[in-house]
Amino acid sequence: MRRFLRANRTTIAPIVALAVVFLVWEAVAATGRIPKYLLPSPSSVFVYTFGHLGLLLPHAWGTTQSTLYGFFLSVLFGIGLSMLIVWSRTFEDAVYPLVVMTQVIPKVAIAPLLIVYMGFGQEPKVFLAFLISFFPMVINTTLGMKSVNVELLELLATLKATRWQVMQKVRFMRALPLMVEGAKISITLAVIGAIVGEFASGNVGLGYLIASSSSSLDTVQGFSALLVLIVIGIALFETIHIGGRLLMPWVAREQR
Repeated sequence: MRRFLRANRTTIAPIVALAVVFLVWEAVAATGRIPKYLLPSPSSVFVYTFGHLGLLLPHAWGTTQSTLYGFFLSVLFGIGLSMLIVWSRTFEDAVYPLVVMTQVIPKVAIAPLLIVYMGFGQEPKVFLAFLISFFPMVINTTLGMKSVNVELLELLATLKATRWQVMQKVRFMRALPLMVEGAKISITLAVIGAIVGEFASGNVGLGYLIASSSSSLDTVQGFSALLVLIVIGIALFETIHIGGRLLMPWVAREQR
């Protein structure tokens, strides 16, 4: 039994912790001291969730679409921008401050402006998901590409390797583990960006459902939408994690 617990502690520990949280939550809600419209019990949230999948799933799909579109844009843009930054020091000096500037601007503040420019459709949600999530891709990919050993670069120079060959066969492969880690961060941030966009516009998405639930004090529906959102975020994160292990089996072997 102890051997089993040690071998599976990374799976068992969070499950136990989560179970304790739900039990305490259920016990507090059962006392009746806190009104149900302020703190519904987790059992009522689960019952509502499974009983209203017809309502929740279309909104969940809308949020997932906006998240994935923004995430894929952040990966493409982040990798491309990192390659240009590593390629040219002048380009890095000119662009890097602008990249940092995009992250210090509160995204909630620019959401209304995006509605003016892009309308009430999916475009502002996708753009916000992209705007929030591309920064980790740029930072991690740039760091990975720059971490190539100087002696190896000198050896490649003596072998007459072109800059593109060095970029493609050495820098890119060296940055791959950090790119995957950046993608894990980016996918979670893309979910946040999509939700911020749904708070500000449209009538589809879990963010819209949470906002409308709070305005009508329907906290059971709000918690239910939040539960579905958590499941989506964890599923997307684990997909990136598993995809990274399949893409880089040598990293998984080194971590054993």
